[in-house]
Amino acid sequence: MADEREQKRWMTRYLFGQLSEQERSEFEDSYLNDPELFEELASVEDELVRSYLRGECSPQEKAELEKRIAASPDWREKVEFERSLMEHVSSMPFATPVAGAQAPALVSRDKASRDKASSDKASSDKAERMRALSSRQSPAAREVVLPSRPPLVPALRFAVVAVGLVVMALGAWIVTINARLRQELAQIRIQQADLQRHEQQLQQQLAALTIKPPAMAPFVLTSHLLRDNSAEKPLAIPPGVSSVPLQLRLDQDSFPSYSIVLETAAGTQVWQQADLKSQLAQNNQHVIALELPSNLLFRGTYILKLTGISPNRKPEEVAVYIFRVARS
Repeated sequence: MADEREQKRWMTRYLFGQLSEQERSEFEDSYLNDPELFEELASVEDELVRSYLRGECSPQEKAELEKRIAASPDWREKVEFERSLMEHVSSMPFATPVAGAQAPALVSRDKASRDKASSDKASSDKAERMRALSSRQSPAAREVVLPSRPPLVPALRFAVVAVGLVVMALGAWIVTINARLRQELAQIRIQQADLQRHEQQLQQQLAALTIKPPAMAPFVLTSHLLRDNSAEKPLAIPPGVSSVPLQLRLDQDSFPSYSIVLETAAGTQVWQQADLKSQLAQNNQHVIALELPSNLLFRGTYILKLTGISPNRKPEEVAVYIFRVARS
């Protein structure tokens, strides 16, 4: 009994949409493979609707049902069908047996007895003739029952029973069709959910396979390029790169922090950055690592001016780096 109540509570939570996605998927797989469980689920749904229409459900169930009815055309159609069926059954007439009616045969015998008693008092001759007449009549003749119209009550009962059977058969057929349609709808919903999950998985796989732009290796600059511009190597920026990594070699690391300014060959300032710290590269060389936005660099020559910031915040020019940009 406890298992039945738990199963009914579980079905009610499913109908109200209170299960998690995993619980709902597992329960749908169960009742789609078990016709008896599906019929029990349909019975629980019908019972909830009838209780709602009779005003017998709890306030929580009423609130959940009204929420589902407002949101689902299937629930509204189910409620309207149950309401019409209940109104039709409650309006059917039921006949009752007629009491107090006296059979025609008894009336006939009572009247014959009264007539016989009156004739005996009037004259003995007439009584003799009546007795003689009575003696010649058969018992069947003395108790003749006049034909009467057939009573209406049995016919009305038969009509009511016939209508009730037709209504029950029609209701059973509609319930069967409704259950079958709901089962097919549940299967379609499960297939749609599977397709959506599969689509999400494919999108995730496609996102993982999206080709990312290749990362550039750091472009190393030394201040010695100022002395020999012919040795200057161009900075080639491939398409799709958003930032360009640079490493500025330091002859000496004498300052706690540095700032840098990027200018064109004509002296126009393009970009600047402060509070840079030196780093120790793999070859034990001190460098300043930075990244330049690639959208600021066009084909041509650029100048990087490195300034050291002393502990008392006094700036001092350290080095100048010149490089040439070549776009692919």
